[in-house]
Amino acid sequence: MILVTTYPNSEATQGRSIYLHEWISPAYKRYQSTVKAIREEGPQEEKEILKNFLPLFTPSGTFSYLSPRGLVRFSGLMLVKFDNVPLNHGYAKMVAMRENPHCYYFASTVDGAGCYALVSVAMNAPDFWGEYQKGIQPYFGELAKFINRQPAKIHEQVPYSWDPDAALNENALLRPFVLLPAMLKK
Repeated sequence: MILVTTYPNSEATQGRSIYLHEWISPAYKRYQSTVKAIREEGPQEEKEILKNFLPLFTPSGTFSYLSPRGLVRFSGLMLVKFDNVPLNHGYAKMVAMRENPHCYYFASTVDGAGCYALVSVAMNAPDFWGEYQKGIQPYFGELAKFINRQPAKIHEQVPYSWDPDAALNENALLRPFVLLPAMLKK
């Protein structure tokens, strides 16, 4: 089971550990109306205020505090963010899952403009985070050009984003992405 740290809102500095499956389960559906309001047309300032009330999680594991040094237990997952995906998100999810056997979870972001993936990676990834972020990109095929130019930090928080069409691939955990030693710089 994959443990992550959740935070009740963007102001919280202390989180609690839960299983990732709890986070993506229908139990969190209570935030569905807030996510829908954020995705609707309206002033950006109002959307930002609403986002501050959503819970967040750190997909890369459990943390004692929000910093790479605060990592207590690595989850084996790496966050990859996609910006301004012009494709139908359902199609984008299908492409991500088809092209990348390491893609464990793929969903729309809270604002609906982008997507994010949780990718199964080797347990040495925290020591080579930048290399893993670059190395996984080709595995996303045509979606690679939408990967955020600013790679996700290991301690990056992701706001809850209700997505009834999110894709989950349990088999990805059996095939983590591993970089060859020649590709690692330390």
